[in-house]
Amino acid sequence: MTDPLSELLLLSGVRSALISRARLGAPFGVRAGPVARSIFHLVVRGEGWVGIAGGERHKLNEGDVVVLPHGHSHDITWAQTCPVRPLSSLPLGSDGGLPVVTNGFDVDFDLVCGTFGFGFPAHEWVIAPLPEILIVRKSGTSGYLADTINALETELASRALGSALVANRLIEILVVHVLRAWATRHPGRAEGWLGAMADPSLHGAFQTLSGSPQSWSVATMARGASLSRSRFHEVFSEQLGKTPNEWLCTWRVAVAQDALRRGADMNEAAERAGYSSKATFGRAFKRVTGISPGSWRANAA
Repeated sequence: MTDPLSELLLLSGVRSALISRARLGAPFGVRAGPVARSIFHLVVRGEGWVGIAGGERHKLNEGDVVVLPHGHSHDITWAQTCPVRPLSSLPLGSDGGLPVVTNGFDVDFDLVCGTFGFGFPAHEWVIAPLPEILIVRKSGTSGYLADTINALETELASRALGSALVANRLIEILVVHVLRAWATRHPGRAEGWLGAMADPSLHGAFQTLSGSPQSWSVATMARGASLSRSRFHEVFSEQLGKTPNEWLCTWRVAVAQDALRRGADMNEAAERAGYSSKATFGRAFKRVTGISPGSWRANAA
């Protein structure tokens, strides 16, 4: 596992969907309701403010990306302090198949809005520990993020065949860039999986999982981290909120789920996850997910 974040997202899956575009003119103040997925906003043009509903508002500039990991209700306004109205009360039109919200004034603020979600176990390990709102500034981002934003803007403007599919794939890339950029710029605030990636010793522990699944163990991970078993247990539990044993069991189940999704039978899935027998695999799977591997595969199908 030379790139733990990529491995996790490949196993868990990233699902994105464009919701709409907001083209607003000052004065504007809207409140978007909560949703069950993570929300992102990309400022294509202009300046504004954003904040959790009723909370502190943060300045937005052209090219900035806002993520609300937990899908909280939030305000988008033209000034730091101004009244808001429900977003749903504004007229809704369409542009190239994408819903567009307007407020009847000359447009000076253009926002692309969408949602994304991670599957098991990335949601718990990456999204759950994040703050209510995070902002990645265009001024401090890498060329990769800026290039992805430009590519997304170009694709949305093109209205070419297949543009919706391409845009969704670009959003998935954008989400990874944003999370990586935010964790890099705020190492003291990054917890869970993103925080663990910034810890050189834990990164070394995860690299041991590039070997055979049958060799995965807490002892091997501790050696990869160059820490004693007790110290590794302490550092790991503090950063990730679960013991190494708990984490490793969940990781094995995630690997097995990925194998089952790809058409593996029970024996093959158990082997891919490093279990010596189907019975041991079944018990571990049910302990983590609450259902048997067979039931899980039927539900997934």
